[in-house]
Amino acid sequence: MFFPPDLASVRAARLWAAESVRAHGATPAAERLVVLLASELVTNAVKYGPPSGSIDVDARYADGAVRIAVRDDSPRVPVVIDAPPEATGGRGMKLIDTFAAAWGVEADGGGGKTVWFQVDLATDGPRIARA
Repeated sequence: MFFPPDLASVRAARLWAAESVRAHGATPAAERLVVLLASELVTNAVKYGPPSGSIDVDARYADGAVRIAVRDDSPRVPVVIDAPPEATGGRGMKLIDTFAAAWGVEADGGGGKTVWFQVDLATDGPRIARA
């Protein structure tokens, strides 16, 4: 699914991810986790990617898990940091690193990259409050 590099795309991508994993039998906890982590990746693509082009969000299902991949046109690789408590941002990749079963970054040869994460569709946790 393609989205413009605009903050309105974050909400649209969340809705798309929720519908997709729900259709594949995700537990409510897995659905909330996928939505949170997808939201973080799309937010990063909007904030740190170029203001033109598009953001491609893809879901692949295998062996009871989903792999969500977000591609943008920036070569800038995300970094996991420990943001101080007073920081207003900087926790997205830490959330992905902490809660995803696996994640990674792949350069695409055209100057962009894909950042992906994997979540077990049957997970009961972590408990993430619905926003």
